[in-house]
Amino acid sequence: METTKGEIYFIREMEAGQLTAHTKIGLINYKKDRSSSDRLPEHQTGNPRKLVISHVVVTDCVTAVETYMHRKYANLRGLGEWFQFDESSLAEAIGFCEQLAARFAKEVEVLDQSKALKDQVSMGVVGDASAEASQWFNRFVSSSSLI
Repeated sequence: METTKGEIYFIREMEAGQLTAHTKIGLINYKKDRSSSDRLPEHQTGNPRKLVISHVVVTDCVTAVETYMHRKYANLRGLGEWFQFDESSLAEAIGFCEQLAARFAKEVEVLDQSKALKDQVSMGVVGDASAEASQWFNRFVSSSSLI
C-alpha cells in the first residue's frame, strides 16, 4: 500500500443559504502540491449551487482512506463521489475518517518498511525466518487487514 500524505475533504452544497445533503468526499495528494482550497473552484465550475469545504482530514495514506470511505458509504452514494448525508450521518462519516487517519498514522512506518522489504531483490537463498522477520511478517499481515 502506498503511504502518501494528503487530505480527505468533505465539500457540501449550499442552496438558499442552507447546507444541502449533497456532500463530496475527495482527496488531495500532497505530492501534487495542492490543497482542498485549490480544488474547490474546479468543482464549483460545474455546479450551480455554492460549494463550501465543510471538513478536511489530513492522513498519511490518503488513497486508502478515500477508498475505504467510498466503500463504507456506498449506500449513500448519489453520483460519482457525491453522497447524500444528513447531519448525523455526516458527523459519523467525518469521525470515522478521522479514526482511519489516526489508525494509519500508527502503521505508516510498518507499511513503508514492508514496502521496502517487498522491493528488495532476493539472493535466491531460502532460509529459516528470524524472530524479527516473523515479527515483521505478522505486522505486515495486520496492516494488510486494516486496508
